[in-house]
Amino acid sequence: MTGVRERRHAPEGASSSDLAAAASHLALEAARIHPTMVDVLISASASHDLAEPATANRVQQLTGATNARVFDLKNACNSFLDALDVGASMVRSGTASTVLVATGEVISRCARLDCEDGAVIDLIPGLTLGDAGAAALISDDSLHALARVCEGSFLSAGENWNASMIYGGGNLPLPGSEVAYFQSDGRRMFELAMEMLPKVIQSALDRMGWNVDDLDLVVPHQASVAIVRELCKTMLFSFDRCALTAPFLGNTAAACIPTTLSIAIDEGKLVDARKVLLVGGAAGFSAAALPLEFIGQPT
Repeated sequence: MTGVRERRHAPEGASSSDLAAAASHLALEAARIHPTMVDVLISASASHDLAEPATANRVQQLTGATNARVFDLKNACNSFLDALDVGASMVRSGTASTVLVATGEVISRCARLDCEDGAVIDLIPGLTLGDAGAAALISDDSLHALARVCEGSFLSAGENWNASMIYGGGNLPLPGSEVAYFQSDGRRMFELAMEMLPKVIQSALDRMGWNVDDLDLVVPHQASVAIVRELCKTMLFSFDRCALTAPFLGNTAAACIPTTLSIAIDEGKLVDARKVLLVGGAAGFSAAALPLEFIGQPT
């Protein structure tokens, strides 16, 4: 039904900031950038350590990015894409020279595993949730850059805020104790994805002067493999050119796209690729399409 066969869970006691910091250390080491050179750190996750302060503060402590301005950017599963867009804009404008975008998703703890007969269909989306961490660096050093973050396309339909949610952590009255778990109207979310994602994809392609056939790789958010297949049919794009991790990682929320992109690089899928499109759909409902133009050689 979902295409998810396996998931990964963070160790007991691990938090969002722990996973984000671990990924950040790897990204900084790979880029040969000292943590003190980071001047902006954005923590971009659906999950977070505390209601206050911002999770970015603990990520800063754990990474040693002591000179960075830090803040959280939260937009459900599109948090990372929005943070990439904001970070790239800051670098282009000269507001920042090195931006670290980090995500740590410990979202599996929001899945309800005990339910009454007949209620499982409403909880299936939560049963696909897995944990992961990822990080990316955006820099004005074009000489050593791997890819260019291009102008993306974003849409939101806030009237659908209650189609997928986790109550708690805020001051909206709670209708019951069970609502601390992830709840999602799968059919409604599927319909919203099919309505809005093609629009942002086409808009992003038009801005770049690309067409679907120009794309070397699409890295989609993966709430389920079925959504990706249907999107490929709608956009007349080959499913084989989509990078997928949902079958063995599950839905890792905002960490899904950067984790999938990293694995695609490790597997050599971007050796000859130059035009890549990141596609995200998130609770809210929000849709995003962010083009990457690879100008360096993955190592």
